[in-house]
Amino acid sequence: MTALNRVALFFTGAVLAWAAPNLQVSAVSANGRIEVRLANVHSVAVDAYVVLARIDEAGRHQWKLKVHDSLLEPAASLAPGGGAVLGWDLEPPVDAWTLRAGVLHADGVFAGDPDLSAMLESGRARNLSAIPGIQESLRQAARDSASSDALLSAIAGWQSAAMRDSVTRGAPPAGTRISPAAFRQGSRDSAIRGAGELALYGWLRAAATAAALPDRSPLDLAEHLSARLDTLAADLRVRQRR
Repeated sequence: MTALNRVALFFTGAVLAWAAPNLQVSAVSANGRIEVRLANVHSVAVDAYVVLARIDEAGRHQWKLKVHDSLLEPAASLAPGGGAVLGWDLEPPVDAWTLRAGVLHADGVFAGDPDLSAMLESGRARNLSAIPGIQESLRQAARDSASSDALLSAIAGWQSAAMRDSVTRGAPPAGTRISPAAFRQGSRDSAIRGAGELALYGWLRAAATAAALPDRSPLDLAEHLSARLDTLAADLRVRQRR
C-alpha cells in the first residue's frame, strides 16, 4: 500500500513515561471507496473525539465531521485497542483529503489538534450550562402535555430545532462581506459547536423514549428525565475536574 492510497495521522499529547495518549486516524482506499478508520492505541479509553476530513482547493470544497462524546453515546466509546470505521464515503483520491482530529481520554488528557480538542472541552461546558434550562423546559412541556407521547413529541421538536440551528448558525448575517475560506471555516467551527448540543437532545430523546411507559404521566416522565439530567450534570462536573 503506497503513500498515495493511505494517509495515517498519529496525534500525541505530552509524552509520559508510561504511555503516550493518542488516537490513530487513517483514510484507506479500498474497492473504489475511501474509509476513515479510528484506532485507540492508548491504554485508556477515549472519552470524546472530533474528526474533520476536508478538501479545500480551487473548485472543490468539501468537509465531513464526526463529533463523539461517550457521556451521550456510550455504545460508541473506544476502549483501549478498540477501533471504529466512520460512516463516510469520501470521494477519491485519498491524498486530496486532509484529516484533523482532537481527542479526550478518560484520564482527562487531551491530545491531537489543540483547536479541536478545545472545542470538546467547551462543548461539554455548554452542555452543562444548558441542563437547567432543559429541565425547566421539561417541566413546562409536561404541564402542557396531555400524555407522555405528547411530551415525547415536544422533545423531538427540540432535537429537530437543534439540528436546524447546527446547520444555519455558521452563516454570516445578510450583507456581511466574508471571504469564501473564512465562511467555510466558520461553518465548520459552528457545526462542531452545534454537534454537542444536538447529541445532548439526542440523548434526552433516547432516554425519554425508553422511559415513556403507556400509563406514565408526562409530569412523572419529566421528573424522571430531570433526575437523569442531574446525573449527567454530575458526570460532566467530575470530568471537568480531571
